[in-house]
Formats: sequence, structure tokens, C-alpha cells
Amino acid sequence: MNKMKRILTIVLTLALIVTMMPMNLTNVNAKSTTRLSSKKIVLQVGKTKKLKVKNKPAGVKVVWKSSKKKVATVSKKGKVKAKKPGKTTITAKVGKKKYKCKVIVKRKNSIKVTKPSDNDNSVINQVTTKSEPSQIVTTKAEVKTTKTETTKKNDSTTVKPTVAPTLKPTVAPTTVAPTTVVPTAKPTTVAPTTVAPTAKPTTVAPTTVAPTTANGNVDESIKAPEGLVHAPGEGLPYHFAWAAVDGADGYNVYIDGVYVTKVTENVADLDASMFTKGAVEYTVGVATVKENKTSAITSIKYTYAGSGQPATTKVSVATTVAPVATTVAPVATTVAPVATTVAPVTTPSVPGQDVDESIKAPEGLVWAGNTDLPYYFAWAKADGIDSYNVYVDGTLVANVVDGSVNLNESVFTKGSGEYAIGIAAVKGNKTSVITSIKYTYAGSGQPVTTKAPEPSTAKPTDVTVAPTAPGQDIDESIQAPVGLVWAGNADLPYYFAWAPVVDVDSYNVYVDGVYATNVGASSVNLDKAVFTKGSGEYTIGVASVKNNKISSITSIKYTYAESGQPATTKAPEPSTAKPTDVTVAPTAPGQDIDESIQAPVGLVWAGNADLPYYFAWAPVVDVDSYNVYVDGVYATNVGASSVNLDKAVFTKGSGEYTIGVASVKNNKISSITSIKYTYAESGQPATTKTPEVPTVAPTQQPTVAPTTVKPTTAKPTTIPKETTTISFTTDSSIEKPFGLDVSQASVGYVNIVWGRGTIDCYNVYVDGERRRTGISAQALKLPVYTEGTHTIAITTVVGKRESERLETQIQITGIGEKETEPETCPEELKPQLKKNVPLRDDRIAIELNNKTNGKYSDSEIYWCILGNNENNQLCYMDKDGNMIPASESLNTVEVNGTKYANIYHTLAESDHVYAPTIRSGRMYLSYGKPVYVKFNGSTGYAGPDLNNPGDVNANTLFEFAEFTIEGKNYWGNTTRVDYFCFPMVTRLIGGSLYGGYDNVVGDIGTRDEIFTAFKNEVPNEYKSLVRDDRIIAPCKSTFNVGEINGNYFDNYINEFWNKYANEDLRFSSESGSFVGRVVGNQMRFTREGDSTVYYVDKPNTQEVLEGKGAFDRGNGVEKAIEAQLCAAFNRGVATEPDKWYKPSQYYKNSVANFYAGFFHEHSVLGKAYGFCYDDVNDQSTLLQYNKADALVIDLKW
Repeated sequence: MNKMKRILTIVLTLALIVTMMPMNLTNVNAKSTTRLSSKKIVLQVGKTKKLKVKNKPAGVKVVWKSSKKKVATVSKKGKVKAKKPGKTTITAKVGKKKYKCKVIVKRKNSIKVTKPSDNDNSVINQVTTKSEPSQIVTTKAEVKTTKTETTKKNDSTTVKPTVAPTLKPTVAPTTVAPTTVVPTAKPTTVAPTTVAPTAKPTTVAPTTVAPTTANGNVDESIKAPEGLVHAPGEGLPYHFAWAAVDGADGYNVYIDGVYVTKVTENVADLDASMFTKGAVEYTVGVATVKENKTSAITSIKYTYAGSGQPATTKVSVATTVAPVATTVAPVATTVAPVATTVAPVTTPSVPGQDVDESIKAPEGLVWAGNTDLPYYFAWAKADGIDSYNVYVDGTLVANVVDGSVNLNESVFTKGSGEYAIGIAAVKGNKTSVITSIKYTYAGSGQPVTTKAPEPSTAKPTDVTVAPTAPGQDIDESIQAPVGLVWAGNADLPYYFAWAPVVDVDSYNVYVDGVYATNVGASSVNLDKAVFTKGSGEYTIGVASVKNNKISSITSIKYTYAESGQPATTKAPEPSTAKPTDVTVAPTAPGQDIDESIQAPVGLVWAGNADLPYYFAWAPVVDVDSYNVYVDGVYATNVGASSVNLDKAVFTKGSGEYTIGVASVKNNKISSITSIKYTYAESGQPATTKTPEVPTVAPTQQPTVAPTTVKPTTAKPTTIPKETTTISFTTDSSIEKPFGLDVSQASVGYVNIVWGRGTIDCYNVYVDGERRRTGISAQALKLPVYTEGTHTIAITTVVGKRESERLETQIQITGIGEKETEPETCPEELKPQLKKNVPLRDDRIAIELNNKTNGKYSDSEIYWCILGNNENNQLCYMDKDGNMIPASESLNTVEVNGTKYANIYHTLAESDHVYAPTIRSGRMYLSYGKPVYVKFNGSTGYAGPDLNNPGDVNANTLFEFAEFTIEGKNYWGNTTRVDYFCFPMVTRLIGGSLYGGYDNVVGDIGTRDEIFTAFKNEVPNEYKSLVRDDRIIAPCKSTFNVGEINGNYFDNYINEFWNKYANEDLRFSSESGSFVGRVVGNQMRFTREGDSTVYYVDKPNTQEVLEGKGAFDRGNGVEKAIEAQLCAAFNRGVATEPDKWYKPSQYYKNSVANFYAGFFHEHSVLGKAYGFCYDDVNDQSTLLQYNKADALVIDLKW
């Protein structure tokens, strides 16, 4: 029986095998299916990989194509070459079929250092990130529109001006480089640059959201990351790095405590869309993930300014996890490669590791430590390297895999003194030669002195780096020097001078970013030994020092020619001029000439747009002060070695003048040192003759710092208009621009982006026509006037000269609306500057003018300003421009039994204020009585709530403006999103060489005229919005749910939905080119070069009018699409995408937001904020300038 069972088993098994054989044959045949050799590949920039078509039918041709040639190209034979970081799709067309491979291009594993932009807040085509009402700031980002929210919350509750995101993105953002960013900045500009020092970050528990998304709970035993820094690179503006943690499964990344993504390596390339509040400060955090649990979050403060560069970067508080001696810091370093490559002092002591000259030696070795990482060194990582050996005086002390090491002080075996720190790359158990620098160990991790590196085998990258002087972190509040200039002669060949800074201790001097010396005076005569590269160009930098912290570095380019004379600057010719030689003898009483008093040296014009008639010279030891002369006539006496003259001294008008300076001592004067200066009524000399200096030069470098600094003259209040008729001559010696990148923005429009170079001033040409003059590097959206190929060109501008053109060509479909000369506000509508309020170099003046025609006196017009100070603490601004922290103790004014904050002022008390830094600011302006605000603790306040009839402010006539001010940078707007109460006109003024900024927005007409016109002009549905005190926005009245017009947009929405269920909706915006199709109650979008599908839900009337619900959900890209749709519906062009970007076609449909349309029709230049996304296509009242002087508001009736 058992034998029969075995036989039966064998038979059944054979039968089963036979049964399965055809299936196996089928699988074999399936292998012959045509396909690509890879469906997804990842390449580093510059690398290649060949794709093949497997099982291609005989005789069929293969056509290869890349969806983004700027990211990666593909040859006729399928060879893919990575060009720049990003994503693209390679398509192989085989006959009629297409096969696709996704390509991800990552940056090379090397350190690229960029300087933070000194002008990150330039106007960027009014494309902005959605934010709360008090954060109306323009950024160049993935999400392109600022959403000015309607007041839809009960404002009697506590409101924090800055609101952190409260929702986790429904889709974790993909790590991709933004498609349009300002390219990596070129090294060192003349404007001050700021590079934050490497700082030890804060290790804290999550504050906003416990990290429980895809990462489990917090486990304090898991080591938190260390060394978190912002480490941007080319094409990676939001790149952060930290030290790898042993045994980590990955890392969670948070912004303001909200989980945004998870990464497996110790770097993260964030997307601009993640910075949802716009250009403000964020907390970027990282937590280690291990076995579905996380460590505490390590975080740093980072200010997003729309370009990937922090406007400010605060030094982090000390971490709760102390670094161990072998801590490996982030891969990326913020220092310049200035190291030398030398043969090893001793042969590496690791067995079998011979030196192999073909292995590339490390570059960029530098001490990059601070008090928390005292012996921290970093360098650029190289491709294909296994690890790095670290040497101290030629002795191997460590082997590390990352491009950094924090040494233990025990390696400094000789005690205090100089050591050679060396690094060699290890590959296949062989090493490169050693790259080394000199480092002086002083027992504290700070070098007493740092020797200038010897020439490297690789050319150093000219960047401005954080100083390496002991213990000196950057403090943004310390004023950087102004007016740095080479002011030498034959006796002082390497002499540089700058304007003294008030209340600083001394100055650090840098050569190519390397600390060279510290001086007490505002000048220095360098030793030629600091020019270690020999003849050539160097960057000379100066930073103010105060309490052992430093300002940002101010720097200029200088060409060393081994003689003290720059190749591009003629040396001064010596000359002696006595007061008796001039037209008029000095008029300062009783001052005779004393030849023994040393005359000043190095007199030079050192001005700029903000200090137009500014002259500086070397301080003279042991003198009391200086007399200043114009054409020999005594003009003023100053204590500092600089002066900013008033233009009134140029009594002959435009022409040549002699500017002279004499030292004063015991009421006697030296001979006069003078130069020729041509006054051109712009602060910029048309020509400057070589300085005339005394025959006797000082024998030593000045050692006494001057006692005063700041010029006392006010800036002129006349602002030049935009100049478009300037003729420029080409000068090939001027540095050409770089990084030009163009793309189609929308039908008939081109996006233009380029890098910010040494000279941040450019002309922009389209098809040979100059369309922008003397602007900063930024992103522009310009129309083209013919369809087809267009030539875009950029030149660098110096005075009336420009560089050779950097050009490129692009195909653009469609024709844009013709740009005309910028419309100007009629003079009679322009708010006027107050003659008794001088403009300042350090603050913006906010000026308020009573234009109520006698309806209200100055004592009946009230203002109050609330916002966050530079430390992000809620404050109110007093009439003297002080930011007073919020406190319930300020609630001292009782109204109807409730106490409110005493924080308001009348125009009679003060009709202007010089504003300090204020973020998320709001200014309430009211007639008859103040707007009452109640502080809730120190972090929030209850403001007006017009939805509550019982609110204390319900019957108050008030308007408000929203803004952020950072120094001289202003972003802000007035708004009609909620209501209209009374007319206001706002003017923002700023000066510059090429016409400056002078823009006006606001309401046209008296209050009665506007009310009457609204009743007469809008369709019947909208007439119901008029009340006695206000014209209310639609959703605050009869267009709300359940009201008579609550379904106003429904038929138009259905028309749109039906149309695009049967055809594609196509449009292009700053976020990309999109194709959408309706599927059920959703619209599905794809973006060119992006395989992700984006979804937008079907909206209702209220969601269209207020940009909420369906038009305020999803990830960054989805919100960018929703902004475009919301604007199109409100403007009545939703079903006609060819009209989306043509303002002349807005509000012509029978269904539209005619409330918003009315205020565009009755506003200066047609600009208004009538609904939340009215800034799409630059239609809002946003005013923005980075060198603003004054904000002037006319309050009307």
C-alpha cells in the first residue's frame, strides 16, 4: 500500500510539472517584450549613463528625448548626461510606442560656498507665498502668490501676528531643486555680505507637533543630530546638513515643528513651498529616526527671504547634547577653500597606505569651529573617496568618512603653539598628498594667529567667510563699516580706509576672507605679505568688532600689482596746498597754519547712493579735529576722519570743485590736502582727479580711532524719477553677468533670472530693447511682442557704462501686452513728504498726512502699530519708534467695563515715526476715537471684530495697513479684502542712482464720491454691500452661505467644470506649465517635467470669493494652481485662459467679483487688493523696496 502511495505521488507530481510547463514558456516569451534598460536612474552633475532599448524590433528607429534639457540631455544613442540638479524624463520613441525613464540629478559631492544675498528682498514679479494678512511679503518660491486672508476668525480671541503652520502636508514634499531660483551668487560683493558662523544648534523637544508622523514617538535615548547648518549650494538654495548619527534609520525634518519630510542621509534639500508663511523666520529642525521612534529635535533659526539665502541667521542656543571629541559636523561648510596642498610631513602610518599622486587631494581645508566645536575643521568632499586621514604635525590622529572632523585637544601634544593640520583622501587603501593649514592652538579652540595659506593646487574660491578671530560670532545688530576704499599712495601702498562706526571697539581686516589683523582706527596699511597669491585680484574686507562679536563684512575688490598700486587704479600724485594758495583763506577764526601739524593723507570720495557726498581720509595721530573746505572756503569741522557734505555747499551747481581737509590742533591747522571732485547733482562724481597730498607722508600707521563717525546732514528729500533715456557705453573691463536662465512664464511672457555678482546693478534687454535699467539681480516676468525666437540679454552697469552682454535665446508662444512707460500717479494725488522730517540712513520714516478737508482735526485722528520686533516678540511701537513688549499691564484704558491697551497716538502727538525692524506689522488708522486692542498675555492680542455687533470697535471708522520692515527693506500693502471705510493713498519712496523707487497706491475720490459711484456702477447683486459706515466685502454680507446671493458663482463654476471635463485646461505660471482635466468633483493637473498628479476640488461661491476650502488645501504646488484658478474666477476669465494674464480683459464677464473690480477701477493705476489672491499677475497694492526712505500716507475723507 505504501509503495502504491509513493508511485501515485510521483505520477501526480509529474503531471503537475507538465501542467505548469506552458506557463513557464509564456514567461520566457514575456522577456522578449520591448523595454528600457532602466526605469529610474540617479546621476550626479557631470556624470553619464547609457540607456538601452531591450528587445527592440529589428529595423525600428529609436528617437530619444529629454523633457528638461537643462537638467539632463540624451544623445542619439541614449547616452544621458546630467547637467544640473533637478528631475527630468527621458523618452525613447520606438516606432509608435514610447518608453520612459525618470532621471534624478543631484549635485556633486563637493562644497560650493555661496554668500547670502545682500538684496534678497528685491521685487520679484510680485509672485508671493500665501501667508496670513500680516505677512504680505514677496518671495521667489514654488508657491507664487500671497494670500491676503479675509478676517474670517473672531478677532476678539487671542491672535498671534505670526502663525506657525498647523497642518501637516497631505503629501510629503519631494526633494527637488526649485525650477526658477536666483543662481548661486558669485563671490563677494561691494555691499556688506553676511555669512553666519558654524553654530551649535538647539536640541529641543518638538513644540508644535509631536513627531509622530511616520516616525513613532520621542525616545530620549536616541541621539539627536548635531551640527545642523544651512549649507546651500548651486541649485540647492534650501539645503541643510548635519552630522550623521550612528545606527540611524533616517531623519525627520520639521519646519516650525511641523513634519515636512523624511530623508535617509544627513542632508535635506527642502522645497520653497514648505516655507508657508513667506519671507519670515522659521525654525528648521531634524530628529533622528530609529526603529520607528525619534530623538528630540535639533533646530536652528532660519530666515527665508525668497532666494534660499537667509536674510538673517541667528546663532543657535547651546544644545542639550554635548558633542563628543570625534563629532563629525555637516558635510557642507560655509568657508572658502583656501588651503594649501603639500607633501606629507610623514608617511601615513596606516599599514599599506602608500601615497598615490593620482588621488585628488582635499580642497578647502579650514578651521570652522566655534565655542561648542572648538577644534572643528572642514573641507570639500571629493567624488569616489573612501575616507580621509587626519594628521597633526604629520602624525595620523583619525580617519573620518565625512568632510569634517572635531579633534580632541589631546592631539595638541606640544601644548599652546602652532600646528600643521593635514588631511589626505583615502581610496583603495592608498592616500593622496596631504592638504594642510597652519593652526595656532591656544588651549581654547581658537587660533591666536592663523597664517595665511600658501597657494593651493586649486584656485581659491573668492568668497566672504565668517571670521576666524577668537570667539567672534556674527551679530547682525552691529553696524558694518561703510565707505571702504583703497586710499593709498607711494608711502602707504596698501592703505585702506572706511568710515568710522559709532560705538564699536575695533575692526577686523580680512584678505580673501582670511582674518589678517585687528585695528582700532578706521584705516589700515597692510603688509604685502598678506597677498599670498602674488599679483592678482584680492577681496579686502572689514568687519566692526563689539564685545567680541562682529558685524557682517564689508568688502571691495583690489588688484595687487606688487607695488601697492592696483592695476586698475592710478596712484595719487603728491602735491602741497596751503590755505593761502586757495581762493579764499579759511574763515575759521584764529586758525593759523602750523607746518609741524601733519596734514591728512588718503582723502578720497567714498560715497554711495545713501551717502552721496561722503569723503574719507586717514585719521591723523594726535590732532583735535579736521576742517573741511569747498573751493578753499571753510565748510565745516568734524571730529571723525570722514564727512558727508550737504549738497548746499556746491554753490555753483554742477561742475568741478576742490574738496580740502586740514588737521586742527590747538586752534592751528596743517596745510590742506585736497582733491578735485565733479558735482553732478547725484552724489556721483562725473570725473575725479587724483588726490593732492602733502609732501610729507605719515611715518606710521594711524593708531587712534576717531571719536565720531556718522555724518550729521540729512539726506535730500527730492527723489529722482525713473530714468530710461540714459545712454550707456560698452566697457569690456566690467565683469559680465552670469547664470542667465530664461523660460516661458505664460503665453506671451518670459521669465528671466540671473546671478547676483560683484556689482549688483544690471540692464535687461529683450530683442535689443532695454526694458529695465540699473536694477538689482532678481526674477523678472516680461512680455514679448512677437511670437517665435527672442534674444534676452543682461549687462552689468557701472555709472553710464555697461559690460558686454550675456545673451541667450528662447522660443516663446503667444504675444504679451505691450509695456508702456510706467504710468505715474497724478501729482495732485501723491502724498507729499513733510519738509520738517529729514530722511535717515538707518530707518524708514512713516509719515501721516491729515487730508480730511477739516472733517477731523489732528487730535481726532488716531494711529497704533503692532507687530513682532527683531526677536519675534509681540510689541507695539510708540511715537518715538521704540518697540515696547506686549503685556497685560498695558491694558489700562477702560471702555464699557473692559480694559484695553493704551498704545495709540494722535496726529497731534506725532504725525510721523522712524520705524525700527517690525515683522508682521499692522497699523490701525481711525477717525474720532482709537481702535481699542487688548493684550492677552505677552504673545497675543484681541483686535477689532466687525462680525460681532457688540465689539467695542464695531462703530469705529478705521482702516489698516500691513507691512514688514527690516532695516531699510519694506514690504506692505493696504487692503480692501474685508471692507472699505474711508479713502487712503500710500506712497513708498526710495532713492538710487537710476531713478529710485516712487510708487503710489490707493483710492481715487472722496468718501462720498466712492460710495455714490459704487451704488451707481456695480450690478444689482453688489449694491446690497453698501452700509452707512462701510462697503462690506461680498462674503461678509449677502454672498455668504444661505444669503440671497450665496450661490452667485455656482452656474459659472458648473460651466467651467463641464467645459474642462471634455477638454484640457492649459496654462503657464511661475510654478510651471500645467495641463488639467476635470474628473468627477476634482480637477487633476500634471506639470511639465513632473510625473506627480495634483488635485483641486470643485469650489463653491464662498470658496471662490475668499480663497478658502477647495482653494486653500493641498501641497505647495496645488495651492499655486488654486491661486491661479481663484484669481481667474474672481476676474471673470476662468473659462478663457488666454485672458488670465491680460488685466484689460478682467471684470468684463457677466459673472465676476464686481466688488473687487470696482476698487480696481477707482484706484491709483488700477491697483487694489479686492480679494485674497489679487496679487496674481501683479494687480495688488503691494509696495516693496529694499532701500526705502519713507512711507507716506494721506488719510482722506
